[in-house]
Amino acid sequence: MLATILRLDYLRNRVRVQGGAYGAMVSIQRNGNIAFTSYRDPRLIETFEVYHNAASYLRAFNADSKEMTRYIIGTIATLDKHLTPREKGEKVSRMYLSSISDDIIRKEREEVLSCNATKISAFADLIEQVMNDDFLCVLGNEAVLRENTALFRNLVQVME
Repeated sequence: MLATILRLDYLRNRVRVQGGAYGAMVSIQRNGNIAFTSYRDPRLIETFEVYHNAASYLRAFNADSKEMTRYIIGTIATLDKHLTPREKGEKVSRMYLSSISDDIIRKEREEVLSCNATKISAFADLIEQVMNDDFLCVLGNEAVLRENTALFRNLVQVME
């Protein structure tokens, strides 16, 4: 649910609509990995500022029941999307290899259905901690990256 709210409301408006990127996403994995990403983003420093301000956005998050219903539907739609037979097989294999039971999936769905604005705001400290770790990885225009070398520990050319 947190990823849905950040992606649909916060990142899309600030990074894509206002910033001009083709896309902006956040990935929150079960193993604890969290990644903010953008695609074809012309504003490197400004986008990093948006990511760093996500915790402040969450602290001030205040959605009414209608908005929360929209977020719940959006999240459930990603959990219950139609799958081809191949996709179903891949999903079951991933669940098996990751020791994810039907009970875990059921609990996750119940948490989504019972979510509210207060529960979302409670994630602000976690997001702030993630952003304070300051792990950055950018694949992009070499000239832009060189103009902003102060942001990085090192620059590595990965393609020629």
